[in-house]
Amino acid sequence: MSAPDDSYLKALIDTNLADSPPGQPRSIKPAILRFTLKTLIDWTKTAINGATNAWLRVGDNQPTGVSTDTIYHRGKVIAGRMTDDGSGAFIQAPSARFEAVNGIPGPFAAITSVGESTLPGTRYYAFTELPASAQGTFDFIDISLTAKPWDNSSGKHLHLEMYAANRGTFRYEYTVQGEQDGVGIVAYQQPDGRTIFYVVSDNNFRSFVVTINRHQQATLYGNFVYSANPTGTLVFSSLNTTAYKPLTIIRSRFTKFNVGNSDSAYPAETLNEPGSSQLTLAANWISGSSDLGLVNSNLAGGGFSFWQQTGAAAKKLLAWLTQDGNLGLGTLTPGERLHVVGSGYFTESVKFPSTLLNRKVILYDLNGNDHQYYGMGVTNVGYRYQISSVDGAHVFYAGTSPTTSAELMRITGSGRVGIGMAAPAYTLDVGSSNPSSGIIAQFTNTATSNGTGAIMQIHQGGIAIWRYGIPAGADAFVIYGWGGGSFPEYLRISGDGQMRVNGSISGKYATSNVNPAPADLADGYWRVQRNSSTGEVRMWVNVGGTIKSVLFS
Repeated sequence: MSAPDDSYLKALIDTNLADSPPGQPRSIKPAILRFTLKTLIDWTKTAINGATNAWLRVGDNQPTGVSTDTIYHRGKVIAGRMTDDGSGAFIQAPSARFEAVNGIPGPFAAITSVGESTLPGTRYYAFTELPASAQGTFDFIDISLTAKPWDNSSGKHLHLEMYAANRGTFRYEYTVQGEQDGVGIVAYQQPDGRTIFYVVSDNNFRSFVVTINRHQQATLYGNFVYSANPTGTLVFSSLNTTAYKPLTIIRSRFTKFNVGNSDSAYPAETLNEPGSSQLTLAANWISGSSDLGLVNSNLAGGGFSFWQQTGAAAKKLLAWLTQDGNLGLGTLTPGERLHVVGSGYFTESVKFPSTLLNRKVILYDLNGNDHQYYGMGVTNVGYRYQISSVDGAHVFYAGTSPTTSAELMRITGSGRVGIGMAAPAYTLDVGSSNPSSGIIAQFTNTATSNGTGAIMQIHQGGIAIWRYGIPAGADAFVIYGWGGGSFPEYLRISGDGQMRVNGSISGKYATSNVNPAPADLADGYWRVQRNSSTGEVRMWVNVGGTIKSVLFS
């Protein structure tokens, strides 16, 4: 505030204290002199009070009288410039420095150097302590630590946030951003219960700053207090994240976080709001299992989805795990526990539970039941290959080119088996195009000693069973009849062409008007023939090229 106008006071002095005429004595009345002096006193008082009445003394709201008074000012105070910055702040300045704000000292700063040869390799700098737990204590402290190396290529940068309290028992929570490269916070509890906090550093060049953000009942040291060997019991070390687990560690490559033991407890805060989401992390949600649970704690949630951003305004679905527990790869609508859109690849076996089910592998599902589908199952009677209807077929193929395949075998829905026959007309229908020596099928007993033979059996239900083939231990072809189940041998043809019949032979003779010549019968062969001209019936035999006969009369 500027001083009061002094023009009146000056005019009063000039009028009442005028110079005397030359040669005449000065004549001033005492009343005039008293009035002038009192006016001067009033002006001086007004000037002094006007300069100080903007700052009033706390308690009696009077102008301050001495420099040690506690004073206040109700308007804004602007220092370092002549304009209000419009922020509404009551104290404004281009810059300011405070030794403490809200009773909390400003940042503690220190620099360590390898050149300090008198200091050990590991150094401790105490900066605060919490009181011993006792009645009336409600202590806590909130700390920030920032540290950097000599340059960006010679070490790691660190930013650490920590909360701690000492009441009851020592408790802490902290997060780390960056690498803990030789710098951290440690706490030692003293025999009397106090807990002292230190910044610990190695002897490489470091620069670090500690800030006390807020606290209750902590004792804040004015500066770092160096110590070579802290005393007491170690109760915390941010350099040992295994023993003292952080809430989170955020690094450029490996980020980790710790989730406290919940032992199957449910989240205290849930959400029931369609269109929103809420992720909760739970440790030991299966009690005692040391699992990490990712919980969609929105009761109206739809599960979890995983995406890949493919452009500024484009994305690709990777997987969807629904609230029903169905996992979809490449689909938002998984209908089964695992639903894959696209191909799959397994480097080892695919295992299914040892349960009996008609449907275990479903390749094509028509109606969603246990019978009308293409696939496989396991039942109490065996391994089940399933087709959807009698109109379908089990078909086996072999590739013949990159674009073609050849059918090998088919089992129709009606139970017919076709080998080389795409439309089998019989229960077993075997075909081949010009096989070697005309042989379409072969049945072999592979034993080379003590063989039991190679016998085929044909059966007409309720009537008879006949067998034919190679008997055990002989080069022959035999036919066995039914014989009520004893299977007697009825015919044998030996390897040298001899035929033995066990029973009668009946047949029809040949008829011709010309008797057979040697060219008509091979050497050693015979024929029964009736001559239609003479009516004779003879058996003709080629013996060494000569035809001989026996007449039947």
